[in-house]
Parts: sequence; structure tokens; C-alpha cells
Amino acid sequence: MQRFNNSLISKSTRSNSTSWRHLSYLGGGFNKEGLKEYAKYTWYSNSNTRRRTNRPSANTIEPYTDLFHTQISHECNQWLSEQPNPSHHLVKAFFTSQPFQVEQKLLSIFYNEKCIDSFPDKKTNFLAWQISSLSQIETICEWKVGNIRGFTMVAYDSQLRRIYHGNVVDIPWNEDENTFDKSQIDDNQNGSNYTVHLWKPMIDFHTWYAKILLNGMKDVLEEKRKHVT
Repeated sequence: MQRFNNSLISKSTRSNSTSWRHLSYLGGGFNKEGLKEYAKYTWYSNSNTRRRTNRPSANTIEPYTDLFHTQISHECNQWLSEQPNPSHHLVKAFFTSQPFQVEQKLLSIFYNEKCIDSFPDKKTNFLAWQISSLSQIETICEWKVGNIRGFTMVAYDSQLRRIYHGNVVDIPWNEDENTFDKSQIDDNQNGSNYTVHLWKPMIDFHTWYAKILLNGMKDVLEEKRKHVT
């Protein structure tokens, strides 16, 4: 499996300039497969201690992955493209958006709620999320709740005026059939059939919620741009 460097999910080529605004990359370079491969590499490569014992091998694990995007206004794109670290604005917009507030209140019961102002600039954690990868145009955070872990990604494409929100959940998933893939784990270690059958409606809800969070992030960015003098 390939090794990942900076700008992990975008297919990027950096020019001689150190400014991200001179970063040349393919339009639509953020893709679901890249996010999935990043998660698989992080979780399952060269780290037997982090690998679940009920998983067969790194090459056959296919975790649930999604990636959604929406377009921002020309004015917001202009403002965001002028920022030194656009992804920092994305992260803060994501975690301060109105749709996220219910989840924040629930998670704050179990996690120490730290000030969002220092996240992700100082690579601290916020609730269940910790920085896994940080660049000027994309941030990937890793989370763990109970025995379930995953990644949350936000990213920005100035050429297409797009912002992205992607997720990986560490459950075996058949993307063609859009369902939990029971064949990837041992029958005697996969939990009850009741739990297995719950994953489909849970993922359906997650998909709906992820799109709402993406639009909430957009609303915060658009509103913030309006108040910039």
C-alpha cells in the first residue's frame, strides 16, 4: 500500500512557491477512494497492535467511506482563497455550525470540551476528534467512540469553489450493495445479528446527517465572509 504525504486526499503538485495559493492540482482531486486508502493505511499497515484480531488482512478490509461536496459563492471563495490556512476556517465552521450543536452537547457529557479556538491550529483535540493530517486545504481528524473509530475530513477546492466533507467508519462495508459486509469478519466475532442489521439504518442516518453538516459548514463560512470588512 502506498505511503501518504502532505495533501493526502488531493492529487496535488506543489510549485516552487511556498504559498498554497500557487498549489496546482486537478479540479475535483479530492476523492472517496483516496480517503478510504488513507484510513486503511493508517489503521492496518505496519501496525499489528492497532489491527483488530477479527480482520483477515489489510488488503481485504473495505471500511464504510463517503465524500460529499457543495459549492460556495464567488464572494466566499474569494475571501477563503485569501486566507493563509483555509482548512482551519473549514474545521472551525464545521464544529461551530448550528447542525453540529446537538452532537456537541451529547459528546461533551463524555469528553472534556476544549475551546474550538485552539483547534486545529495547535493540533490539540476537540471532543472525540484528534488531528491526523493537517494542511492548508484539507484537515483529517480521527475519532473513537467506544469500540468504533473513524475519520472526518474537510477540504477546499478554490478552482471549483467547492468545500468537501468526508467520513470513514471502521466497519466492513459492501459499497456495491450499500450494506454491512458480514463476510469480512469471523462469524463468531461479529456480534449479534441484531447489531449487524442495525448498521444499515445507522449509515442511512449518517449519510443524511453528513450532508446537513456540510451545508451547516457552508452557512458559517458564507456568514463569516459577510462580516469581513
